[in-house]
Amino acid sequence: MTGGGARASPASGRFGVTPTRSRDHECRLAVGAGQAIQPSHSTLQTPKPMPHTPLPLSSPILFAALLVGLPMALRAQVPPTPAERGAQLVAALAKAVDAVQEVRYRLRQYDSDRPKEVQSGTIAVVVPQACSGFAMTRWRFDCFGANGTPTTECAFDGSLLQRLDRTAKQLLVAKVDGNDVSPPDDAWLLRPQWLYEIKCARLAMDPAATTWLRTEVVAGTTCEVIETRELVDFGEDGKTLRITRRAIAAHDHLPRRIESIRCPADVDPSKAVASVVEIQDLQVRARAGDPKEYLIELPKGFVRRDASASEIAGRPTEQQPPRISVGERLPDFELADAAGNRQRLSAWRGSFVVLDFWAAWCGPCKAAMPKLQQLQQAFRNDPVRVVGMNMDEDAAAAVRCMKELGCDYTSLLGANAYAESLGITALPTLVLLDRDGVVMHVEVGVADDMVAQLTEKIRAGLSPAPR
Repeated sequence: MTGGGARASPASGRFGVTPTRSRDHECRLAVGAGQAIQPSHSTLQTPKPMPHTPLPLSSPILFAALLVGLPMALRAQVPPTPAERGAQLVAALAKAVDAVQEVRYRLRQYDSDRPKEVQSGTIAVVVPQACSGFAMTRWRFDCFGANGTPTTECAFDGSLLQRLDRTAKQLLVAKVDGNDVSPPDDAWLLRPQWLYEIKCARLAMDPAATTWLRTEVVAGTTCEVIETRELVDFGEDGKTLRITRRAIAAHDHLPRRIESIRCPADVDPSKAVASVVEIQDLQVRARAGDPKEYLIELPKGFVRRDASASEIAGRPTEQQPPRISVGERLPDFELADAAGNRQRLSAWRGSFVVLDFWAAWCGPCKAAMPKLQQLQQAFRNDPVRVVGMNMDEDAAAAVRCMKELGCDYTSLLGANAYAESLGITALPTLVLLDRDGVVMHVEVGVADDMVAQLTEKIRAGLSPAPR
């Protein structure tokens, strides 16, 4: 090469770079591959290498670096086990749900043995920041039957409760005080239970019982499918296997399909009926939108009519009181506690007993439970027992709820049949029994002075009778 180029030494076998100058004095780079390049118009000084001393293999520094770095490198190359991946996805799902305050989506719900009998709808819900039970600040449910015809259209914007009656061509409207208003029963079946169980009740997932199954595309969304298996002991009713499979979207870690199976422990779960919920067009917000988005517009040809909240909800204004009278003795029962021990009511004769009929999905129940824990602590040295009578289908949910609320008093599982025999239809219901098992007090709901009333009656019973 001549002129303004560079001369290469074929013996070097190295890459070289040097500036060259063309006739118009533009500066360019000439790169030689596999040859050493010698400078032409200028000389580049090759920097001297920095002196260094290699660490001997016996060096403590080298040994420490290998001790820390090698296991980390090996762990980085080993994929998580299905159980580890399942626990990771459980944590990701809980974190994603925690960030949700408003959710909107289309839903399809059906049983695996009747896939054509589909309940579907468009759901929009605002969850309060500090939620419990199934509290909803605002909501709208547009429900459809198996043939796609509208069945229930109802909404609540925080003050106005609405329901569209297409048969009578009326929009029913009621002014409601308070922000915890439930939708009608037929719409209630389509509530976002997956959201409330995780965000409000913390009941739905046990990382230790969850495993990763597979990657799957659900309605066009790539999902990771995890499965949670729990064995629940219902005492005399036997053990029930609860299996929940969740397809969690890879990009936002929120569910797109949920399959729930409940079957006796000795039955092959692959032959059991699964309840399936499919979630499509999911939209979430960290902050609630405009309340006007939850109002139903008056359709053409319809008239607006004022109505009561009970008429819109399609349920009676008051729950029927339980068939329990002060002065009567309750029938005995035998139920299992969380540890599987069988407990009988008659075994507690000689003590005052507070029976609390409750469920983990019931917000007022959960509000009452810390107060009952305080009551038990106040009488810890006296013959007084607080006993929870749980009515959840999922006994594991009840156990986790007790733990979350810090309640360690006795709670019995599977009390539904006993509650039904007493005519208990509203939760919570509290029944105070004296030392002979006779009813002293019955209370439905949670009164502000609940603990004070119970304390007064118990102290009066503990005091020696005047001579």
